[in-house]
Amino acid sequence: MTGPLLRIEGLTKRYRPPSPLPFLNGPPRTVLDAASFTLAPGEALGIVGGSGSGKSTLALCGVGLLRPDAGRVVFAGRDVTGERAPPGMQMVFQDPKASLDPRRRIAAIVGEPLRPAKGEREGLVAEALGEVGLDPAVGGRLPHELSGGQRQRVAIARALVARPRLVWLDEPVSALDVSVQAQVLALLWSLRERHGLAYILISHDLAVVARTTERLVVMEGGRIVEAGTTAEVLARPCHPYTQTLLDAVLPFDPKAAKARLERFRRDRPRGA
Repeated sequence: MTGPLLRIEGLTKRYRPPSPLPFLNGPPRTVLDAASFTLAPGEALGIVGGSGSGKSTLALCGVGLLRPDAGRVVFAGRDVTGERAPPGMQMVFQDPKASLDPRRRIAAIVGEPLRPAKGEREGLVAEALGEVGLDPAVGGRLPHELSGGQRQRVAIARALVARPRLVWLDEPVSALDVSVQAQVLALLWSLRERHGLAYILISHDLAVVARTTERLVVMEGGRIVEAGTTAEVLARPCHPYTQTLLDAVLPFDPKAAKARLERFRRDRPRGA
């Protein structure tokens, strides 16, 4: 296909804060404010921001688990706004323990996105488990019988079994032990190369995004405040919030910090 694989056009989501009395409900709060970007086939895009920045809400709207109040999701040339997990699109969630049904066997969980007859489905499930480094025999186990890293591999197998073109990755390693995180990231990117997948990686960890993505979107307060190639955004950030994220992971340099503060004070609009 020519053109973007995915177009996010002005996605907006509002929530009304809960109240013990219906007539005391306050005005709705905007948690995602007119977010827009595109994704090319086979591209890896990072979305970073702190807690409450709107990045996970963006992912849930993008994959159809939340319906936006405004805007569109166009995937492979088709408007899929509000369509739950449209064909060709899957998601891997942050916490594999919460995202896997504890009462179902692993084989049934991995086979959820499939429609083929039982015999063919069993073969595809075994193949998917093997691709993520698991013995197909684990298909007979329950999620609580596996380690955290194994459960996340199961979640990845479930996402890949139907051969999607795009996978949303919502903090895919943040719930795992540090010793396992690098293994799971290496697995994800080897699978991307093997199958030509496009990834959208949502993370608060700039170090992970810097190593694994080609383009980067920075979110604050529900808005996209900066976007560009990952190398450009990290080397020459234009927005103060992006610089704040960088300062949190870079070694502290008092002279550089003072110079950035003076530059910000000099360049900011009057009255700001």
